[in-house]
Amino acid sequence: MSESILKEIVNLQERLQQNLDCLDDMIKSHGKVIALHSEDKTTDDLVHDYIFLCITKGLRTLNSVDLLLTEGQFEDSTILMRASYECYLNGAYVYNDNQKVHELLLIKLGLYSGTLEHPLRNNGKPKRQKVVIPETGEHVDYGISIAEMANNTSSEYDSVVHTPFYKFLSEFVHVHIMSSGSYRTEDHQWYTSTSSPYAAFYTITNSLYISWLLLDITIDYLHDKGVNVFHYDMELNFSRELLTSTVQNMGFADELKSLKTDMLSRLSEE
Repeated sequence: MSESILKEIVNLQERLQQNLDCLDDMIKSHGKVIALHSEDKTTDDLVHDYIFLCITKGLRTLNSVDLLLTEGQFEDSTILMRASYECYLNGAYVYNDNQKVHELLLIKLGLYSGTLEHPLRNNGKPKRQKVVIPETGEHVDYGISIAEMANNTSSEYDSVVHTPFYKFLSEFVHVHIMSSGSYRTEDHQWYTSTSSPYAAFYTITNSLYISWLLLDITIDYLHDKGVNVFHYDMELNFSRELLTSTVQNMGFADELKSLKTDMLSRLSEE
């Protein structure tokens, strides 16, 4: 690996760590648990707690990703990246439509505690896409997919980035033939427990992108609450500039050409 590429990798990881520090700082300053301790919970309280749950879980997972990147465990860091990316989508989905927090939080808690139930089919099996509201007997829809979340954030480009990006991340979560080359030697003659150093550049870029998404939604949410986020916004822009330059110069497989264009469009949104 050339010295120039190593320098780029170091710059990318340092920028990732700066993003993680910013997220940690905002959680420490504004991540107070509200709804859990309130008898008269408002939708705003629920949204606050849910979004900070997403941000905090996403940050913790990316902290683990950063450790794996440092150790050169690129495939395992990609597995965790998908979990952190899902945290972003959950938070962005609720941020875009506050009422969705009732299904993701209250209905899910009700099903877990047993105060709510799925209606039954004629054969006695539960209809898992529906929930019965005890007070009215009404059957309401239940179950929000990750794809639905990606299609309903405040960004018009999240949906188009999602399909190829999530598909790529998922190839490392499960045993998938498309990712099998990552577990073989460069000449494909042996399986190996050692990650290829050539995966470092793309893997760190992807993790930086996810950290940028989390930072973006956190800043937007706090800005709406009247918090001064100027310092964090500057850091977001520094990360945006580095990511934009990096993605523009990256080689993409033919089937991922559209992903490159859409990622750049997402990064350029104000």
